[in-house]
Amino acid sequence: DHRVYFWGNNNHCQSGLGTALRGNSSAATATTVVANSSRDSLRIEKPVMINQLQNHNVIALACGSFFVLALTDQDEVLGWGHVESLGIGTAETVSQMSGDVILSYSQTKEQRMVVAVPTRIPELCGKGIVRLAAGQWHACAVSSAGQIWTWGLGQQGRLGHANTSSLLTPTIVQTLAPVRITEVCCGSFHTMALSACGTVYCWGDNTHGQCSLSGDNTHGQCSLSG
Repeated sequence: DHRVYFWGNNNHCQSGLGTALRGNSSAATATTVVANSSRDSLRIEKPVMINQLQNHNVIALACGSFFVLALTDQDEVLGWGHVESLGIGTAETVSQMSGDVILSYSQTKEQRMVVAVPTRIPELCGKGIVRLAAGQWHACAVSSAGQIWTWGLGQQGRLGHANTSSLLTPTIVQTLAPVRITEVCCGSFHTMALSACGTVYCWGDNTHGQCSLSGDNTHGQCSLSG
């Protein structure tokens, strides 16, 4: 029945249930803020259904440390949690989006901007996305045509764009543009992708040999693994 349930840490609104933490939330529309500001909302110890997704047939999920991504059968990708990891742009951009969008702050000393309810990621909707993957602070998507997008924090070169810059919106990995990618997965600070012909590519943090490559400890550009 495509229902989605959440449990675990909720200090960045990872639950997608909405929040009014510390009274600092602001709605971009007249959306009613759900949940309360008690510390009980920071940890959810048993599965709770995300009602905001009841009108979506979710077919895949990916969980980062502070955010969640969902793929629907209507060729849409939704996200909620830490703004800089979602691929929907800046907090200012999010505040100008139409629909029931709720911005707030994380219940942490850093007070990071978060999106409290499932929100469309415009750059990925209608792109034929079939795979999602999430690391600690970054994410990837793969389309049915074999293209791969990455976004989020870019330290250690984990996004695969030959630099360590962060990206607030999904960006095609140009090094792999000629290659048909079928699978992708993320570690905390590195990423791996599998091509249709069975070749494995890896980029990002290699401090502990995650990329199975010799030499530098980080690889910002996609490299053959193994």
